[in-house]
Amino acid sequence: MYIEFYRNVVSEGGTSEAFFYAGGSWVLYIVFYYLHGWIFVLADWYGFLDRYAIRSGSKRLPSMKQQWSAIVEATIDTCLIKPLVLYFSYFYVAEPYITFNTLAPSWVVISFQVIACQIVFSTSLFWLHMTLHRVPYLYKHVHKKHHSFHETVGFTAQYSHILESVISALHVVFGVIIVKPHIISYFIFLSLSLIEIVDSHCGYDVPWNWLYLWSDNYPWGSGARSHDYHHSHNLGTYGGGLIGLWDWLLGTDKDFREFELKRTKLEGKKSMIN
Repeated sequence: MYIEFYRNVVSEGGTSEAFFYAGGSWVLYIVFYYLHGWIFVLADWYGFLDRYAIRSGSKRLPSMKQQWSAIVEATIDTCLIKPLVLYFSYFYVAEPYITFNTLAPSWVVISFQVIACQIVFSTSLFWLHMTLHRVPYLYKHVHKKHHSFHETVGFTAQYSHILESVISALHVVFGVIIVKPHIISYFIFLSLSLIEIVDSHCGYDVPWNWLYLWSDNYPWGSGARSHDYHHSHNLGTYGGGLIGLWDWLLGTDKDFREFELKRTKLEGKKSMIN
């Protein structure tokens, strides 16, 4: 089954594929990363999600100076840097590896391509992230900037050294090169990845997180609780993306699982007393 796609915009409207790819990707960054991140910034400031906050007290949030640092960097990156990077990446990534045509593949094919891209993304994220931690030089000079936030807030997702920003982009690029998705599949894959990275850094364990395929509720999950533990303890749980199986397979989430078991037992005792 085929559906018509962007014919009026690209073919008849005269818009180039480069602008369509870059513009579409940029809009997704604005909506699913930047505006999504602002929801949690406002929640941090005005408290409308406090009941779901993973931590409380003095360790709940970083300083306002740190928060504004992340907000400013996210704003500059989203509004100035990303449009240029996306446009020029068309010639090296999108043009040779993404399919552009006026007909989209079936939703079965699109689903397969999105899942395949996510598997590559999650695998790349785990191994490169673990390398940044386990190679002392890389941690000290590259990854430590990201871990200057011991408390997770949404905009810390891409608060990082420039080399790590490049590495983060490679997680998406690897999936595109290996899978060679249709542009629709790529847009869906990018949207889900942006939603996940903000959610995993947001610092909230919302009750509707069972809707998220990356939720800690699932054995393969690598969501907000596990990543908050990663930032607060700087230990294990290196995975991410929609399929965070590597931590489970290699046991790098052992400390987090033990921590969670103690936490849930303690909360259970408190509820019984109350």
